[in-house]
Amino acid sequence: MKKIFAFLLLSIFYLSTVSYSQGLSPGVAWRNLDKIDKEFFLIGFVHGINMGIQWSVWDVKDTSCKKMIDKSYSSYIDRTSPLLEQIQKGKDLNIIINKLDEFFSYYDNRNINVPLAVYLMLLECSGESSEVINEMVRDQKEAIKEIEKLEKSARDNQRLADKLNEALEEAKERMRVEKERKESGQRLKELESQYK
Repeated sequence: MKKIFAFLLLSIFYLSTVSYSQGLSPGVAWRNLDKIDKEFFLIGFVHGINMGIQWSVWDVKDTSCKKMIDKSYSSYIDRTSPLLEQIQKGKDLNIIINKLDEFFSYYDNRNINVPLAVYLMLLECSGESSEVINEMVRDQKEAIKEIEKLEKSARDNQRLADKLNEALEEAKERMRVEKERKESGQRLKELESQYK
């Protein structure tokens, strides 16, 4: 169990680190992985699903909450179970890898995060309709666009705040210089009046 957990963490950490550190979109990061890294990621991802369900109910006392979690989990597992079992055994990895490679070959899919893309490909391989999958992709793309707008707005607001801070510092400096000039002028007048 410890080996699986370590493997999962390393796989996810590796993909997210490569993506983040190189400023790559998730799809480009996926496409840059070699075959063995893709296999490691998928195996770790699938094992992580099982760990996730176990951890999500850890110390949960509310039975209605546990039922909701179990219902969500089982709806996912029921649809993808045969394929997940094969992937856990290290089989049928190429099916999902090829589907992910194809999915991320389309430029407009490259910002979709890899775990969601894996889920979509598992659903597709398990017989989910293309309408449902396409709707999920559209929803994700809309969410990404909204996030990008918010990020742009945040960057614009930060630039504006930086400009305002810069202008404030310049104004403070001008006020300091003006104050010193006035004080110097006042001292000069005092000295002149002493010598008159």
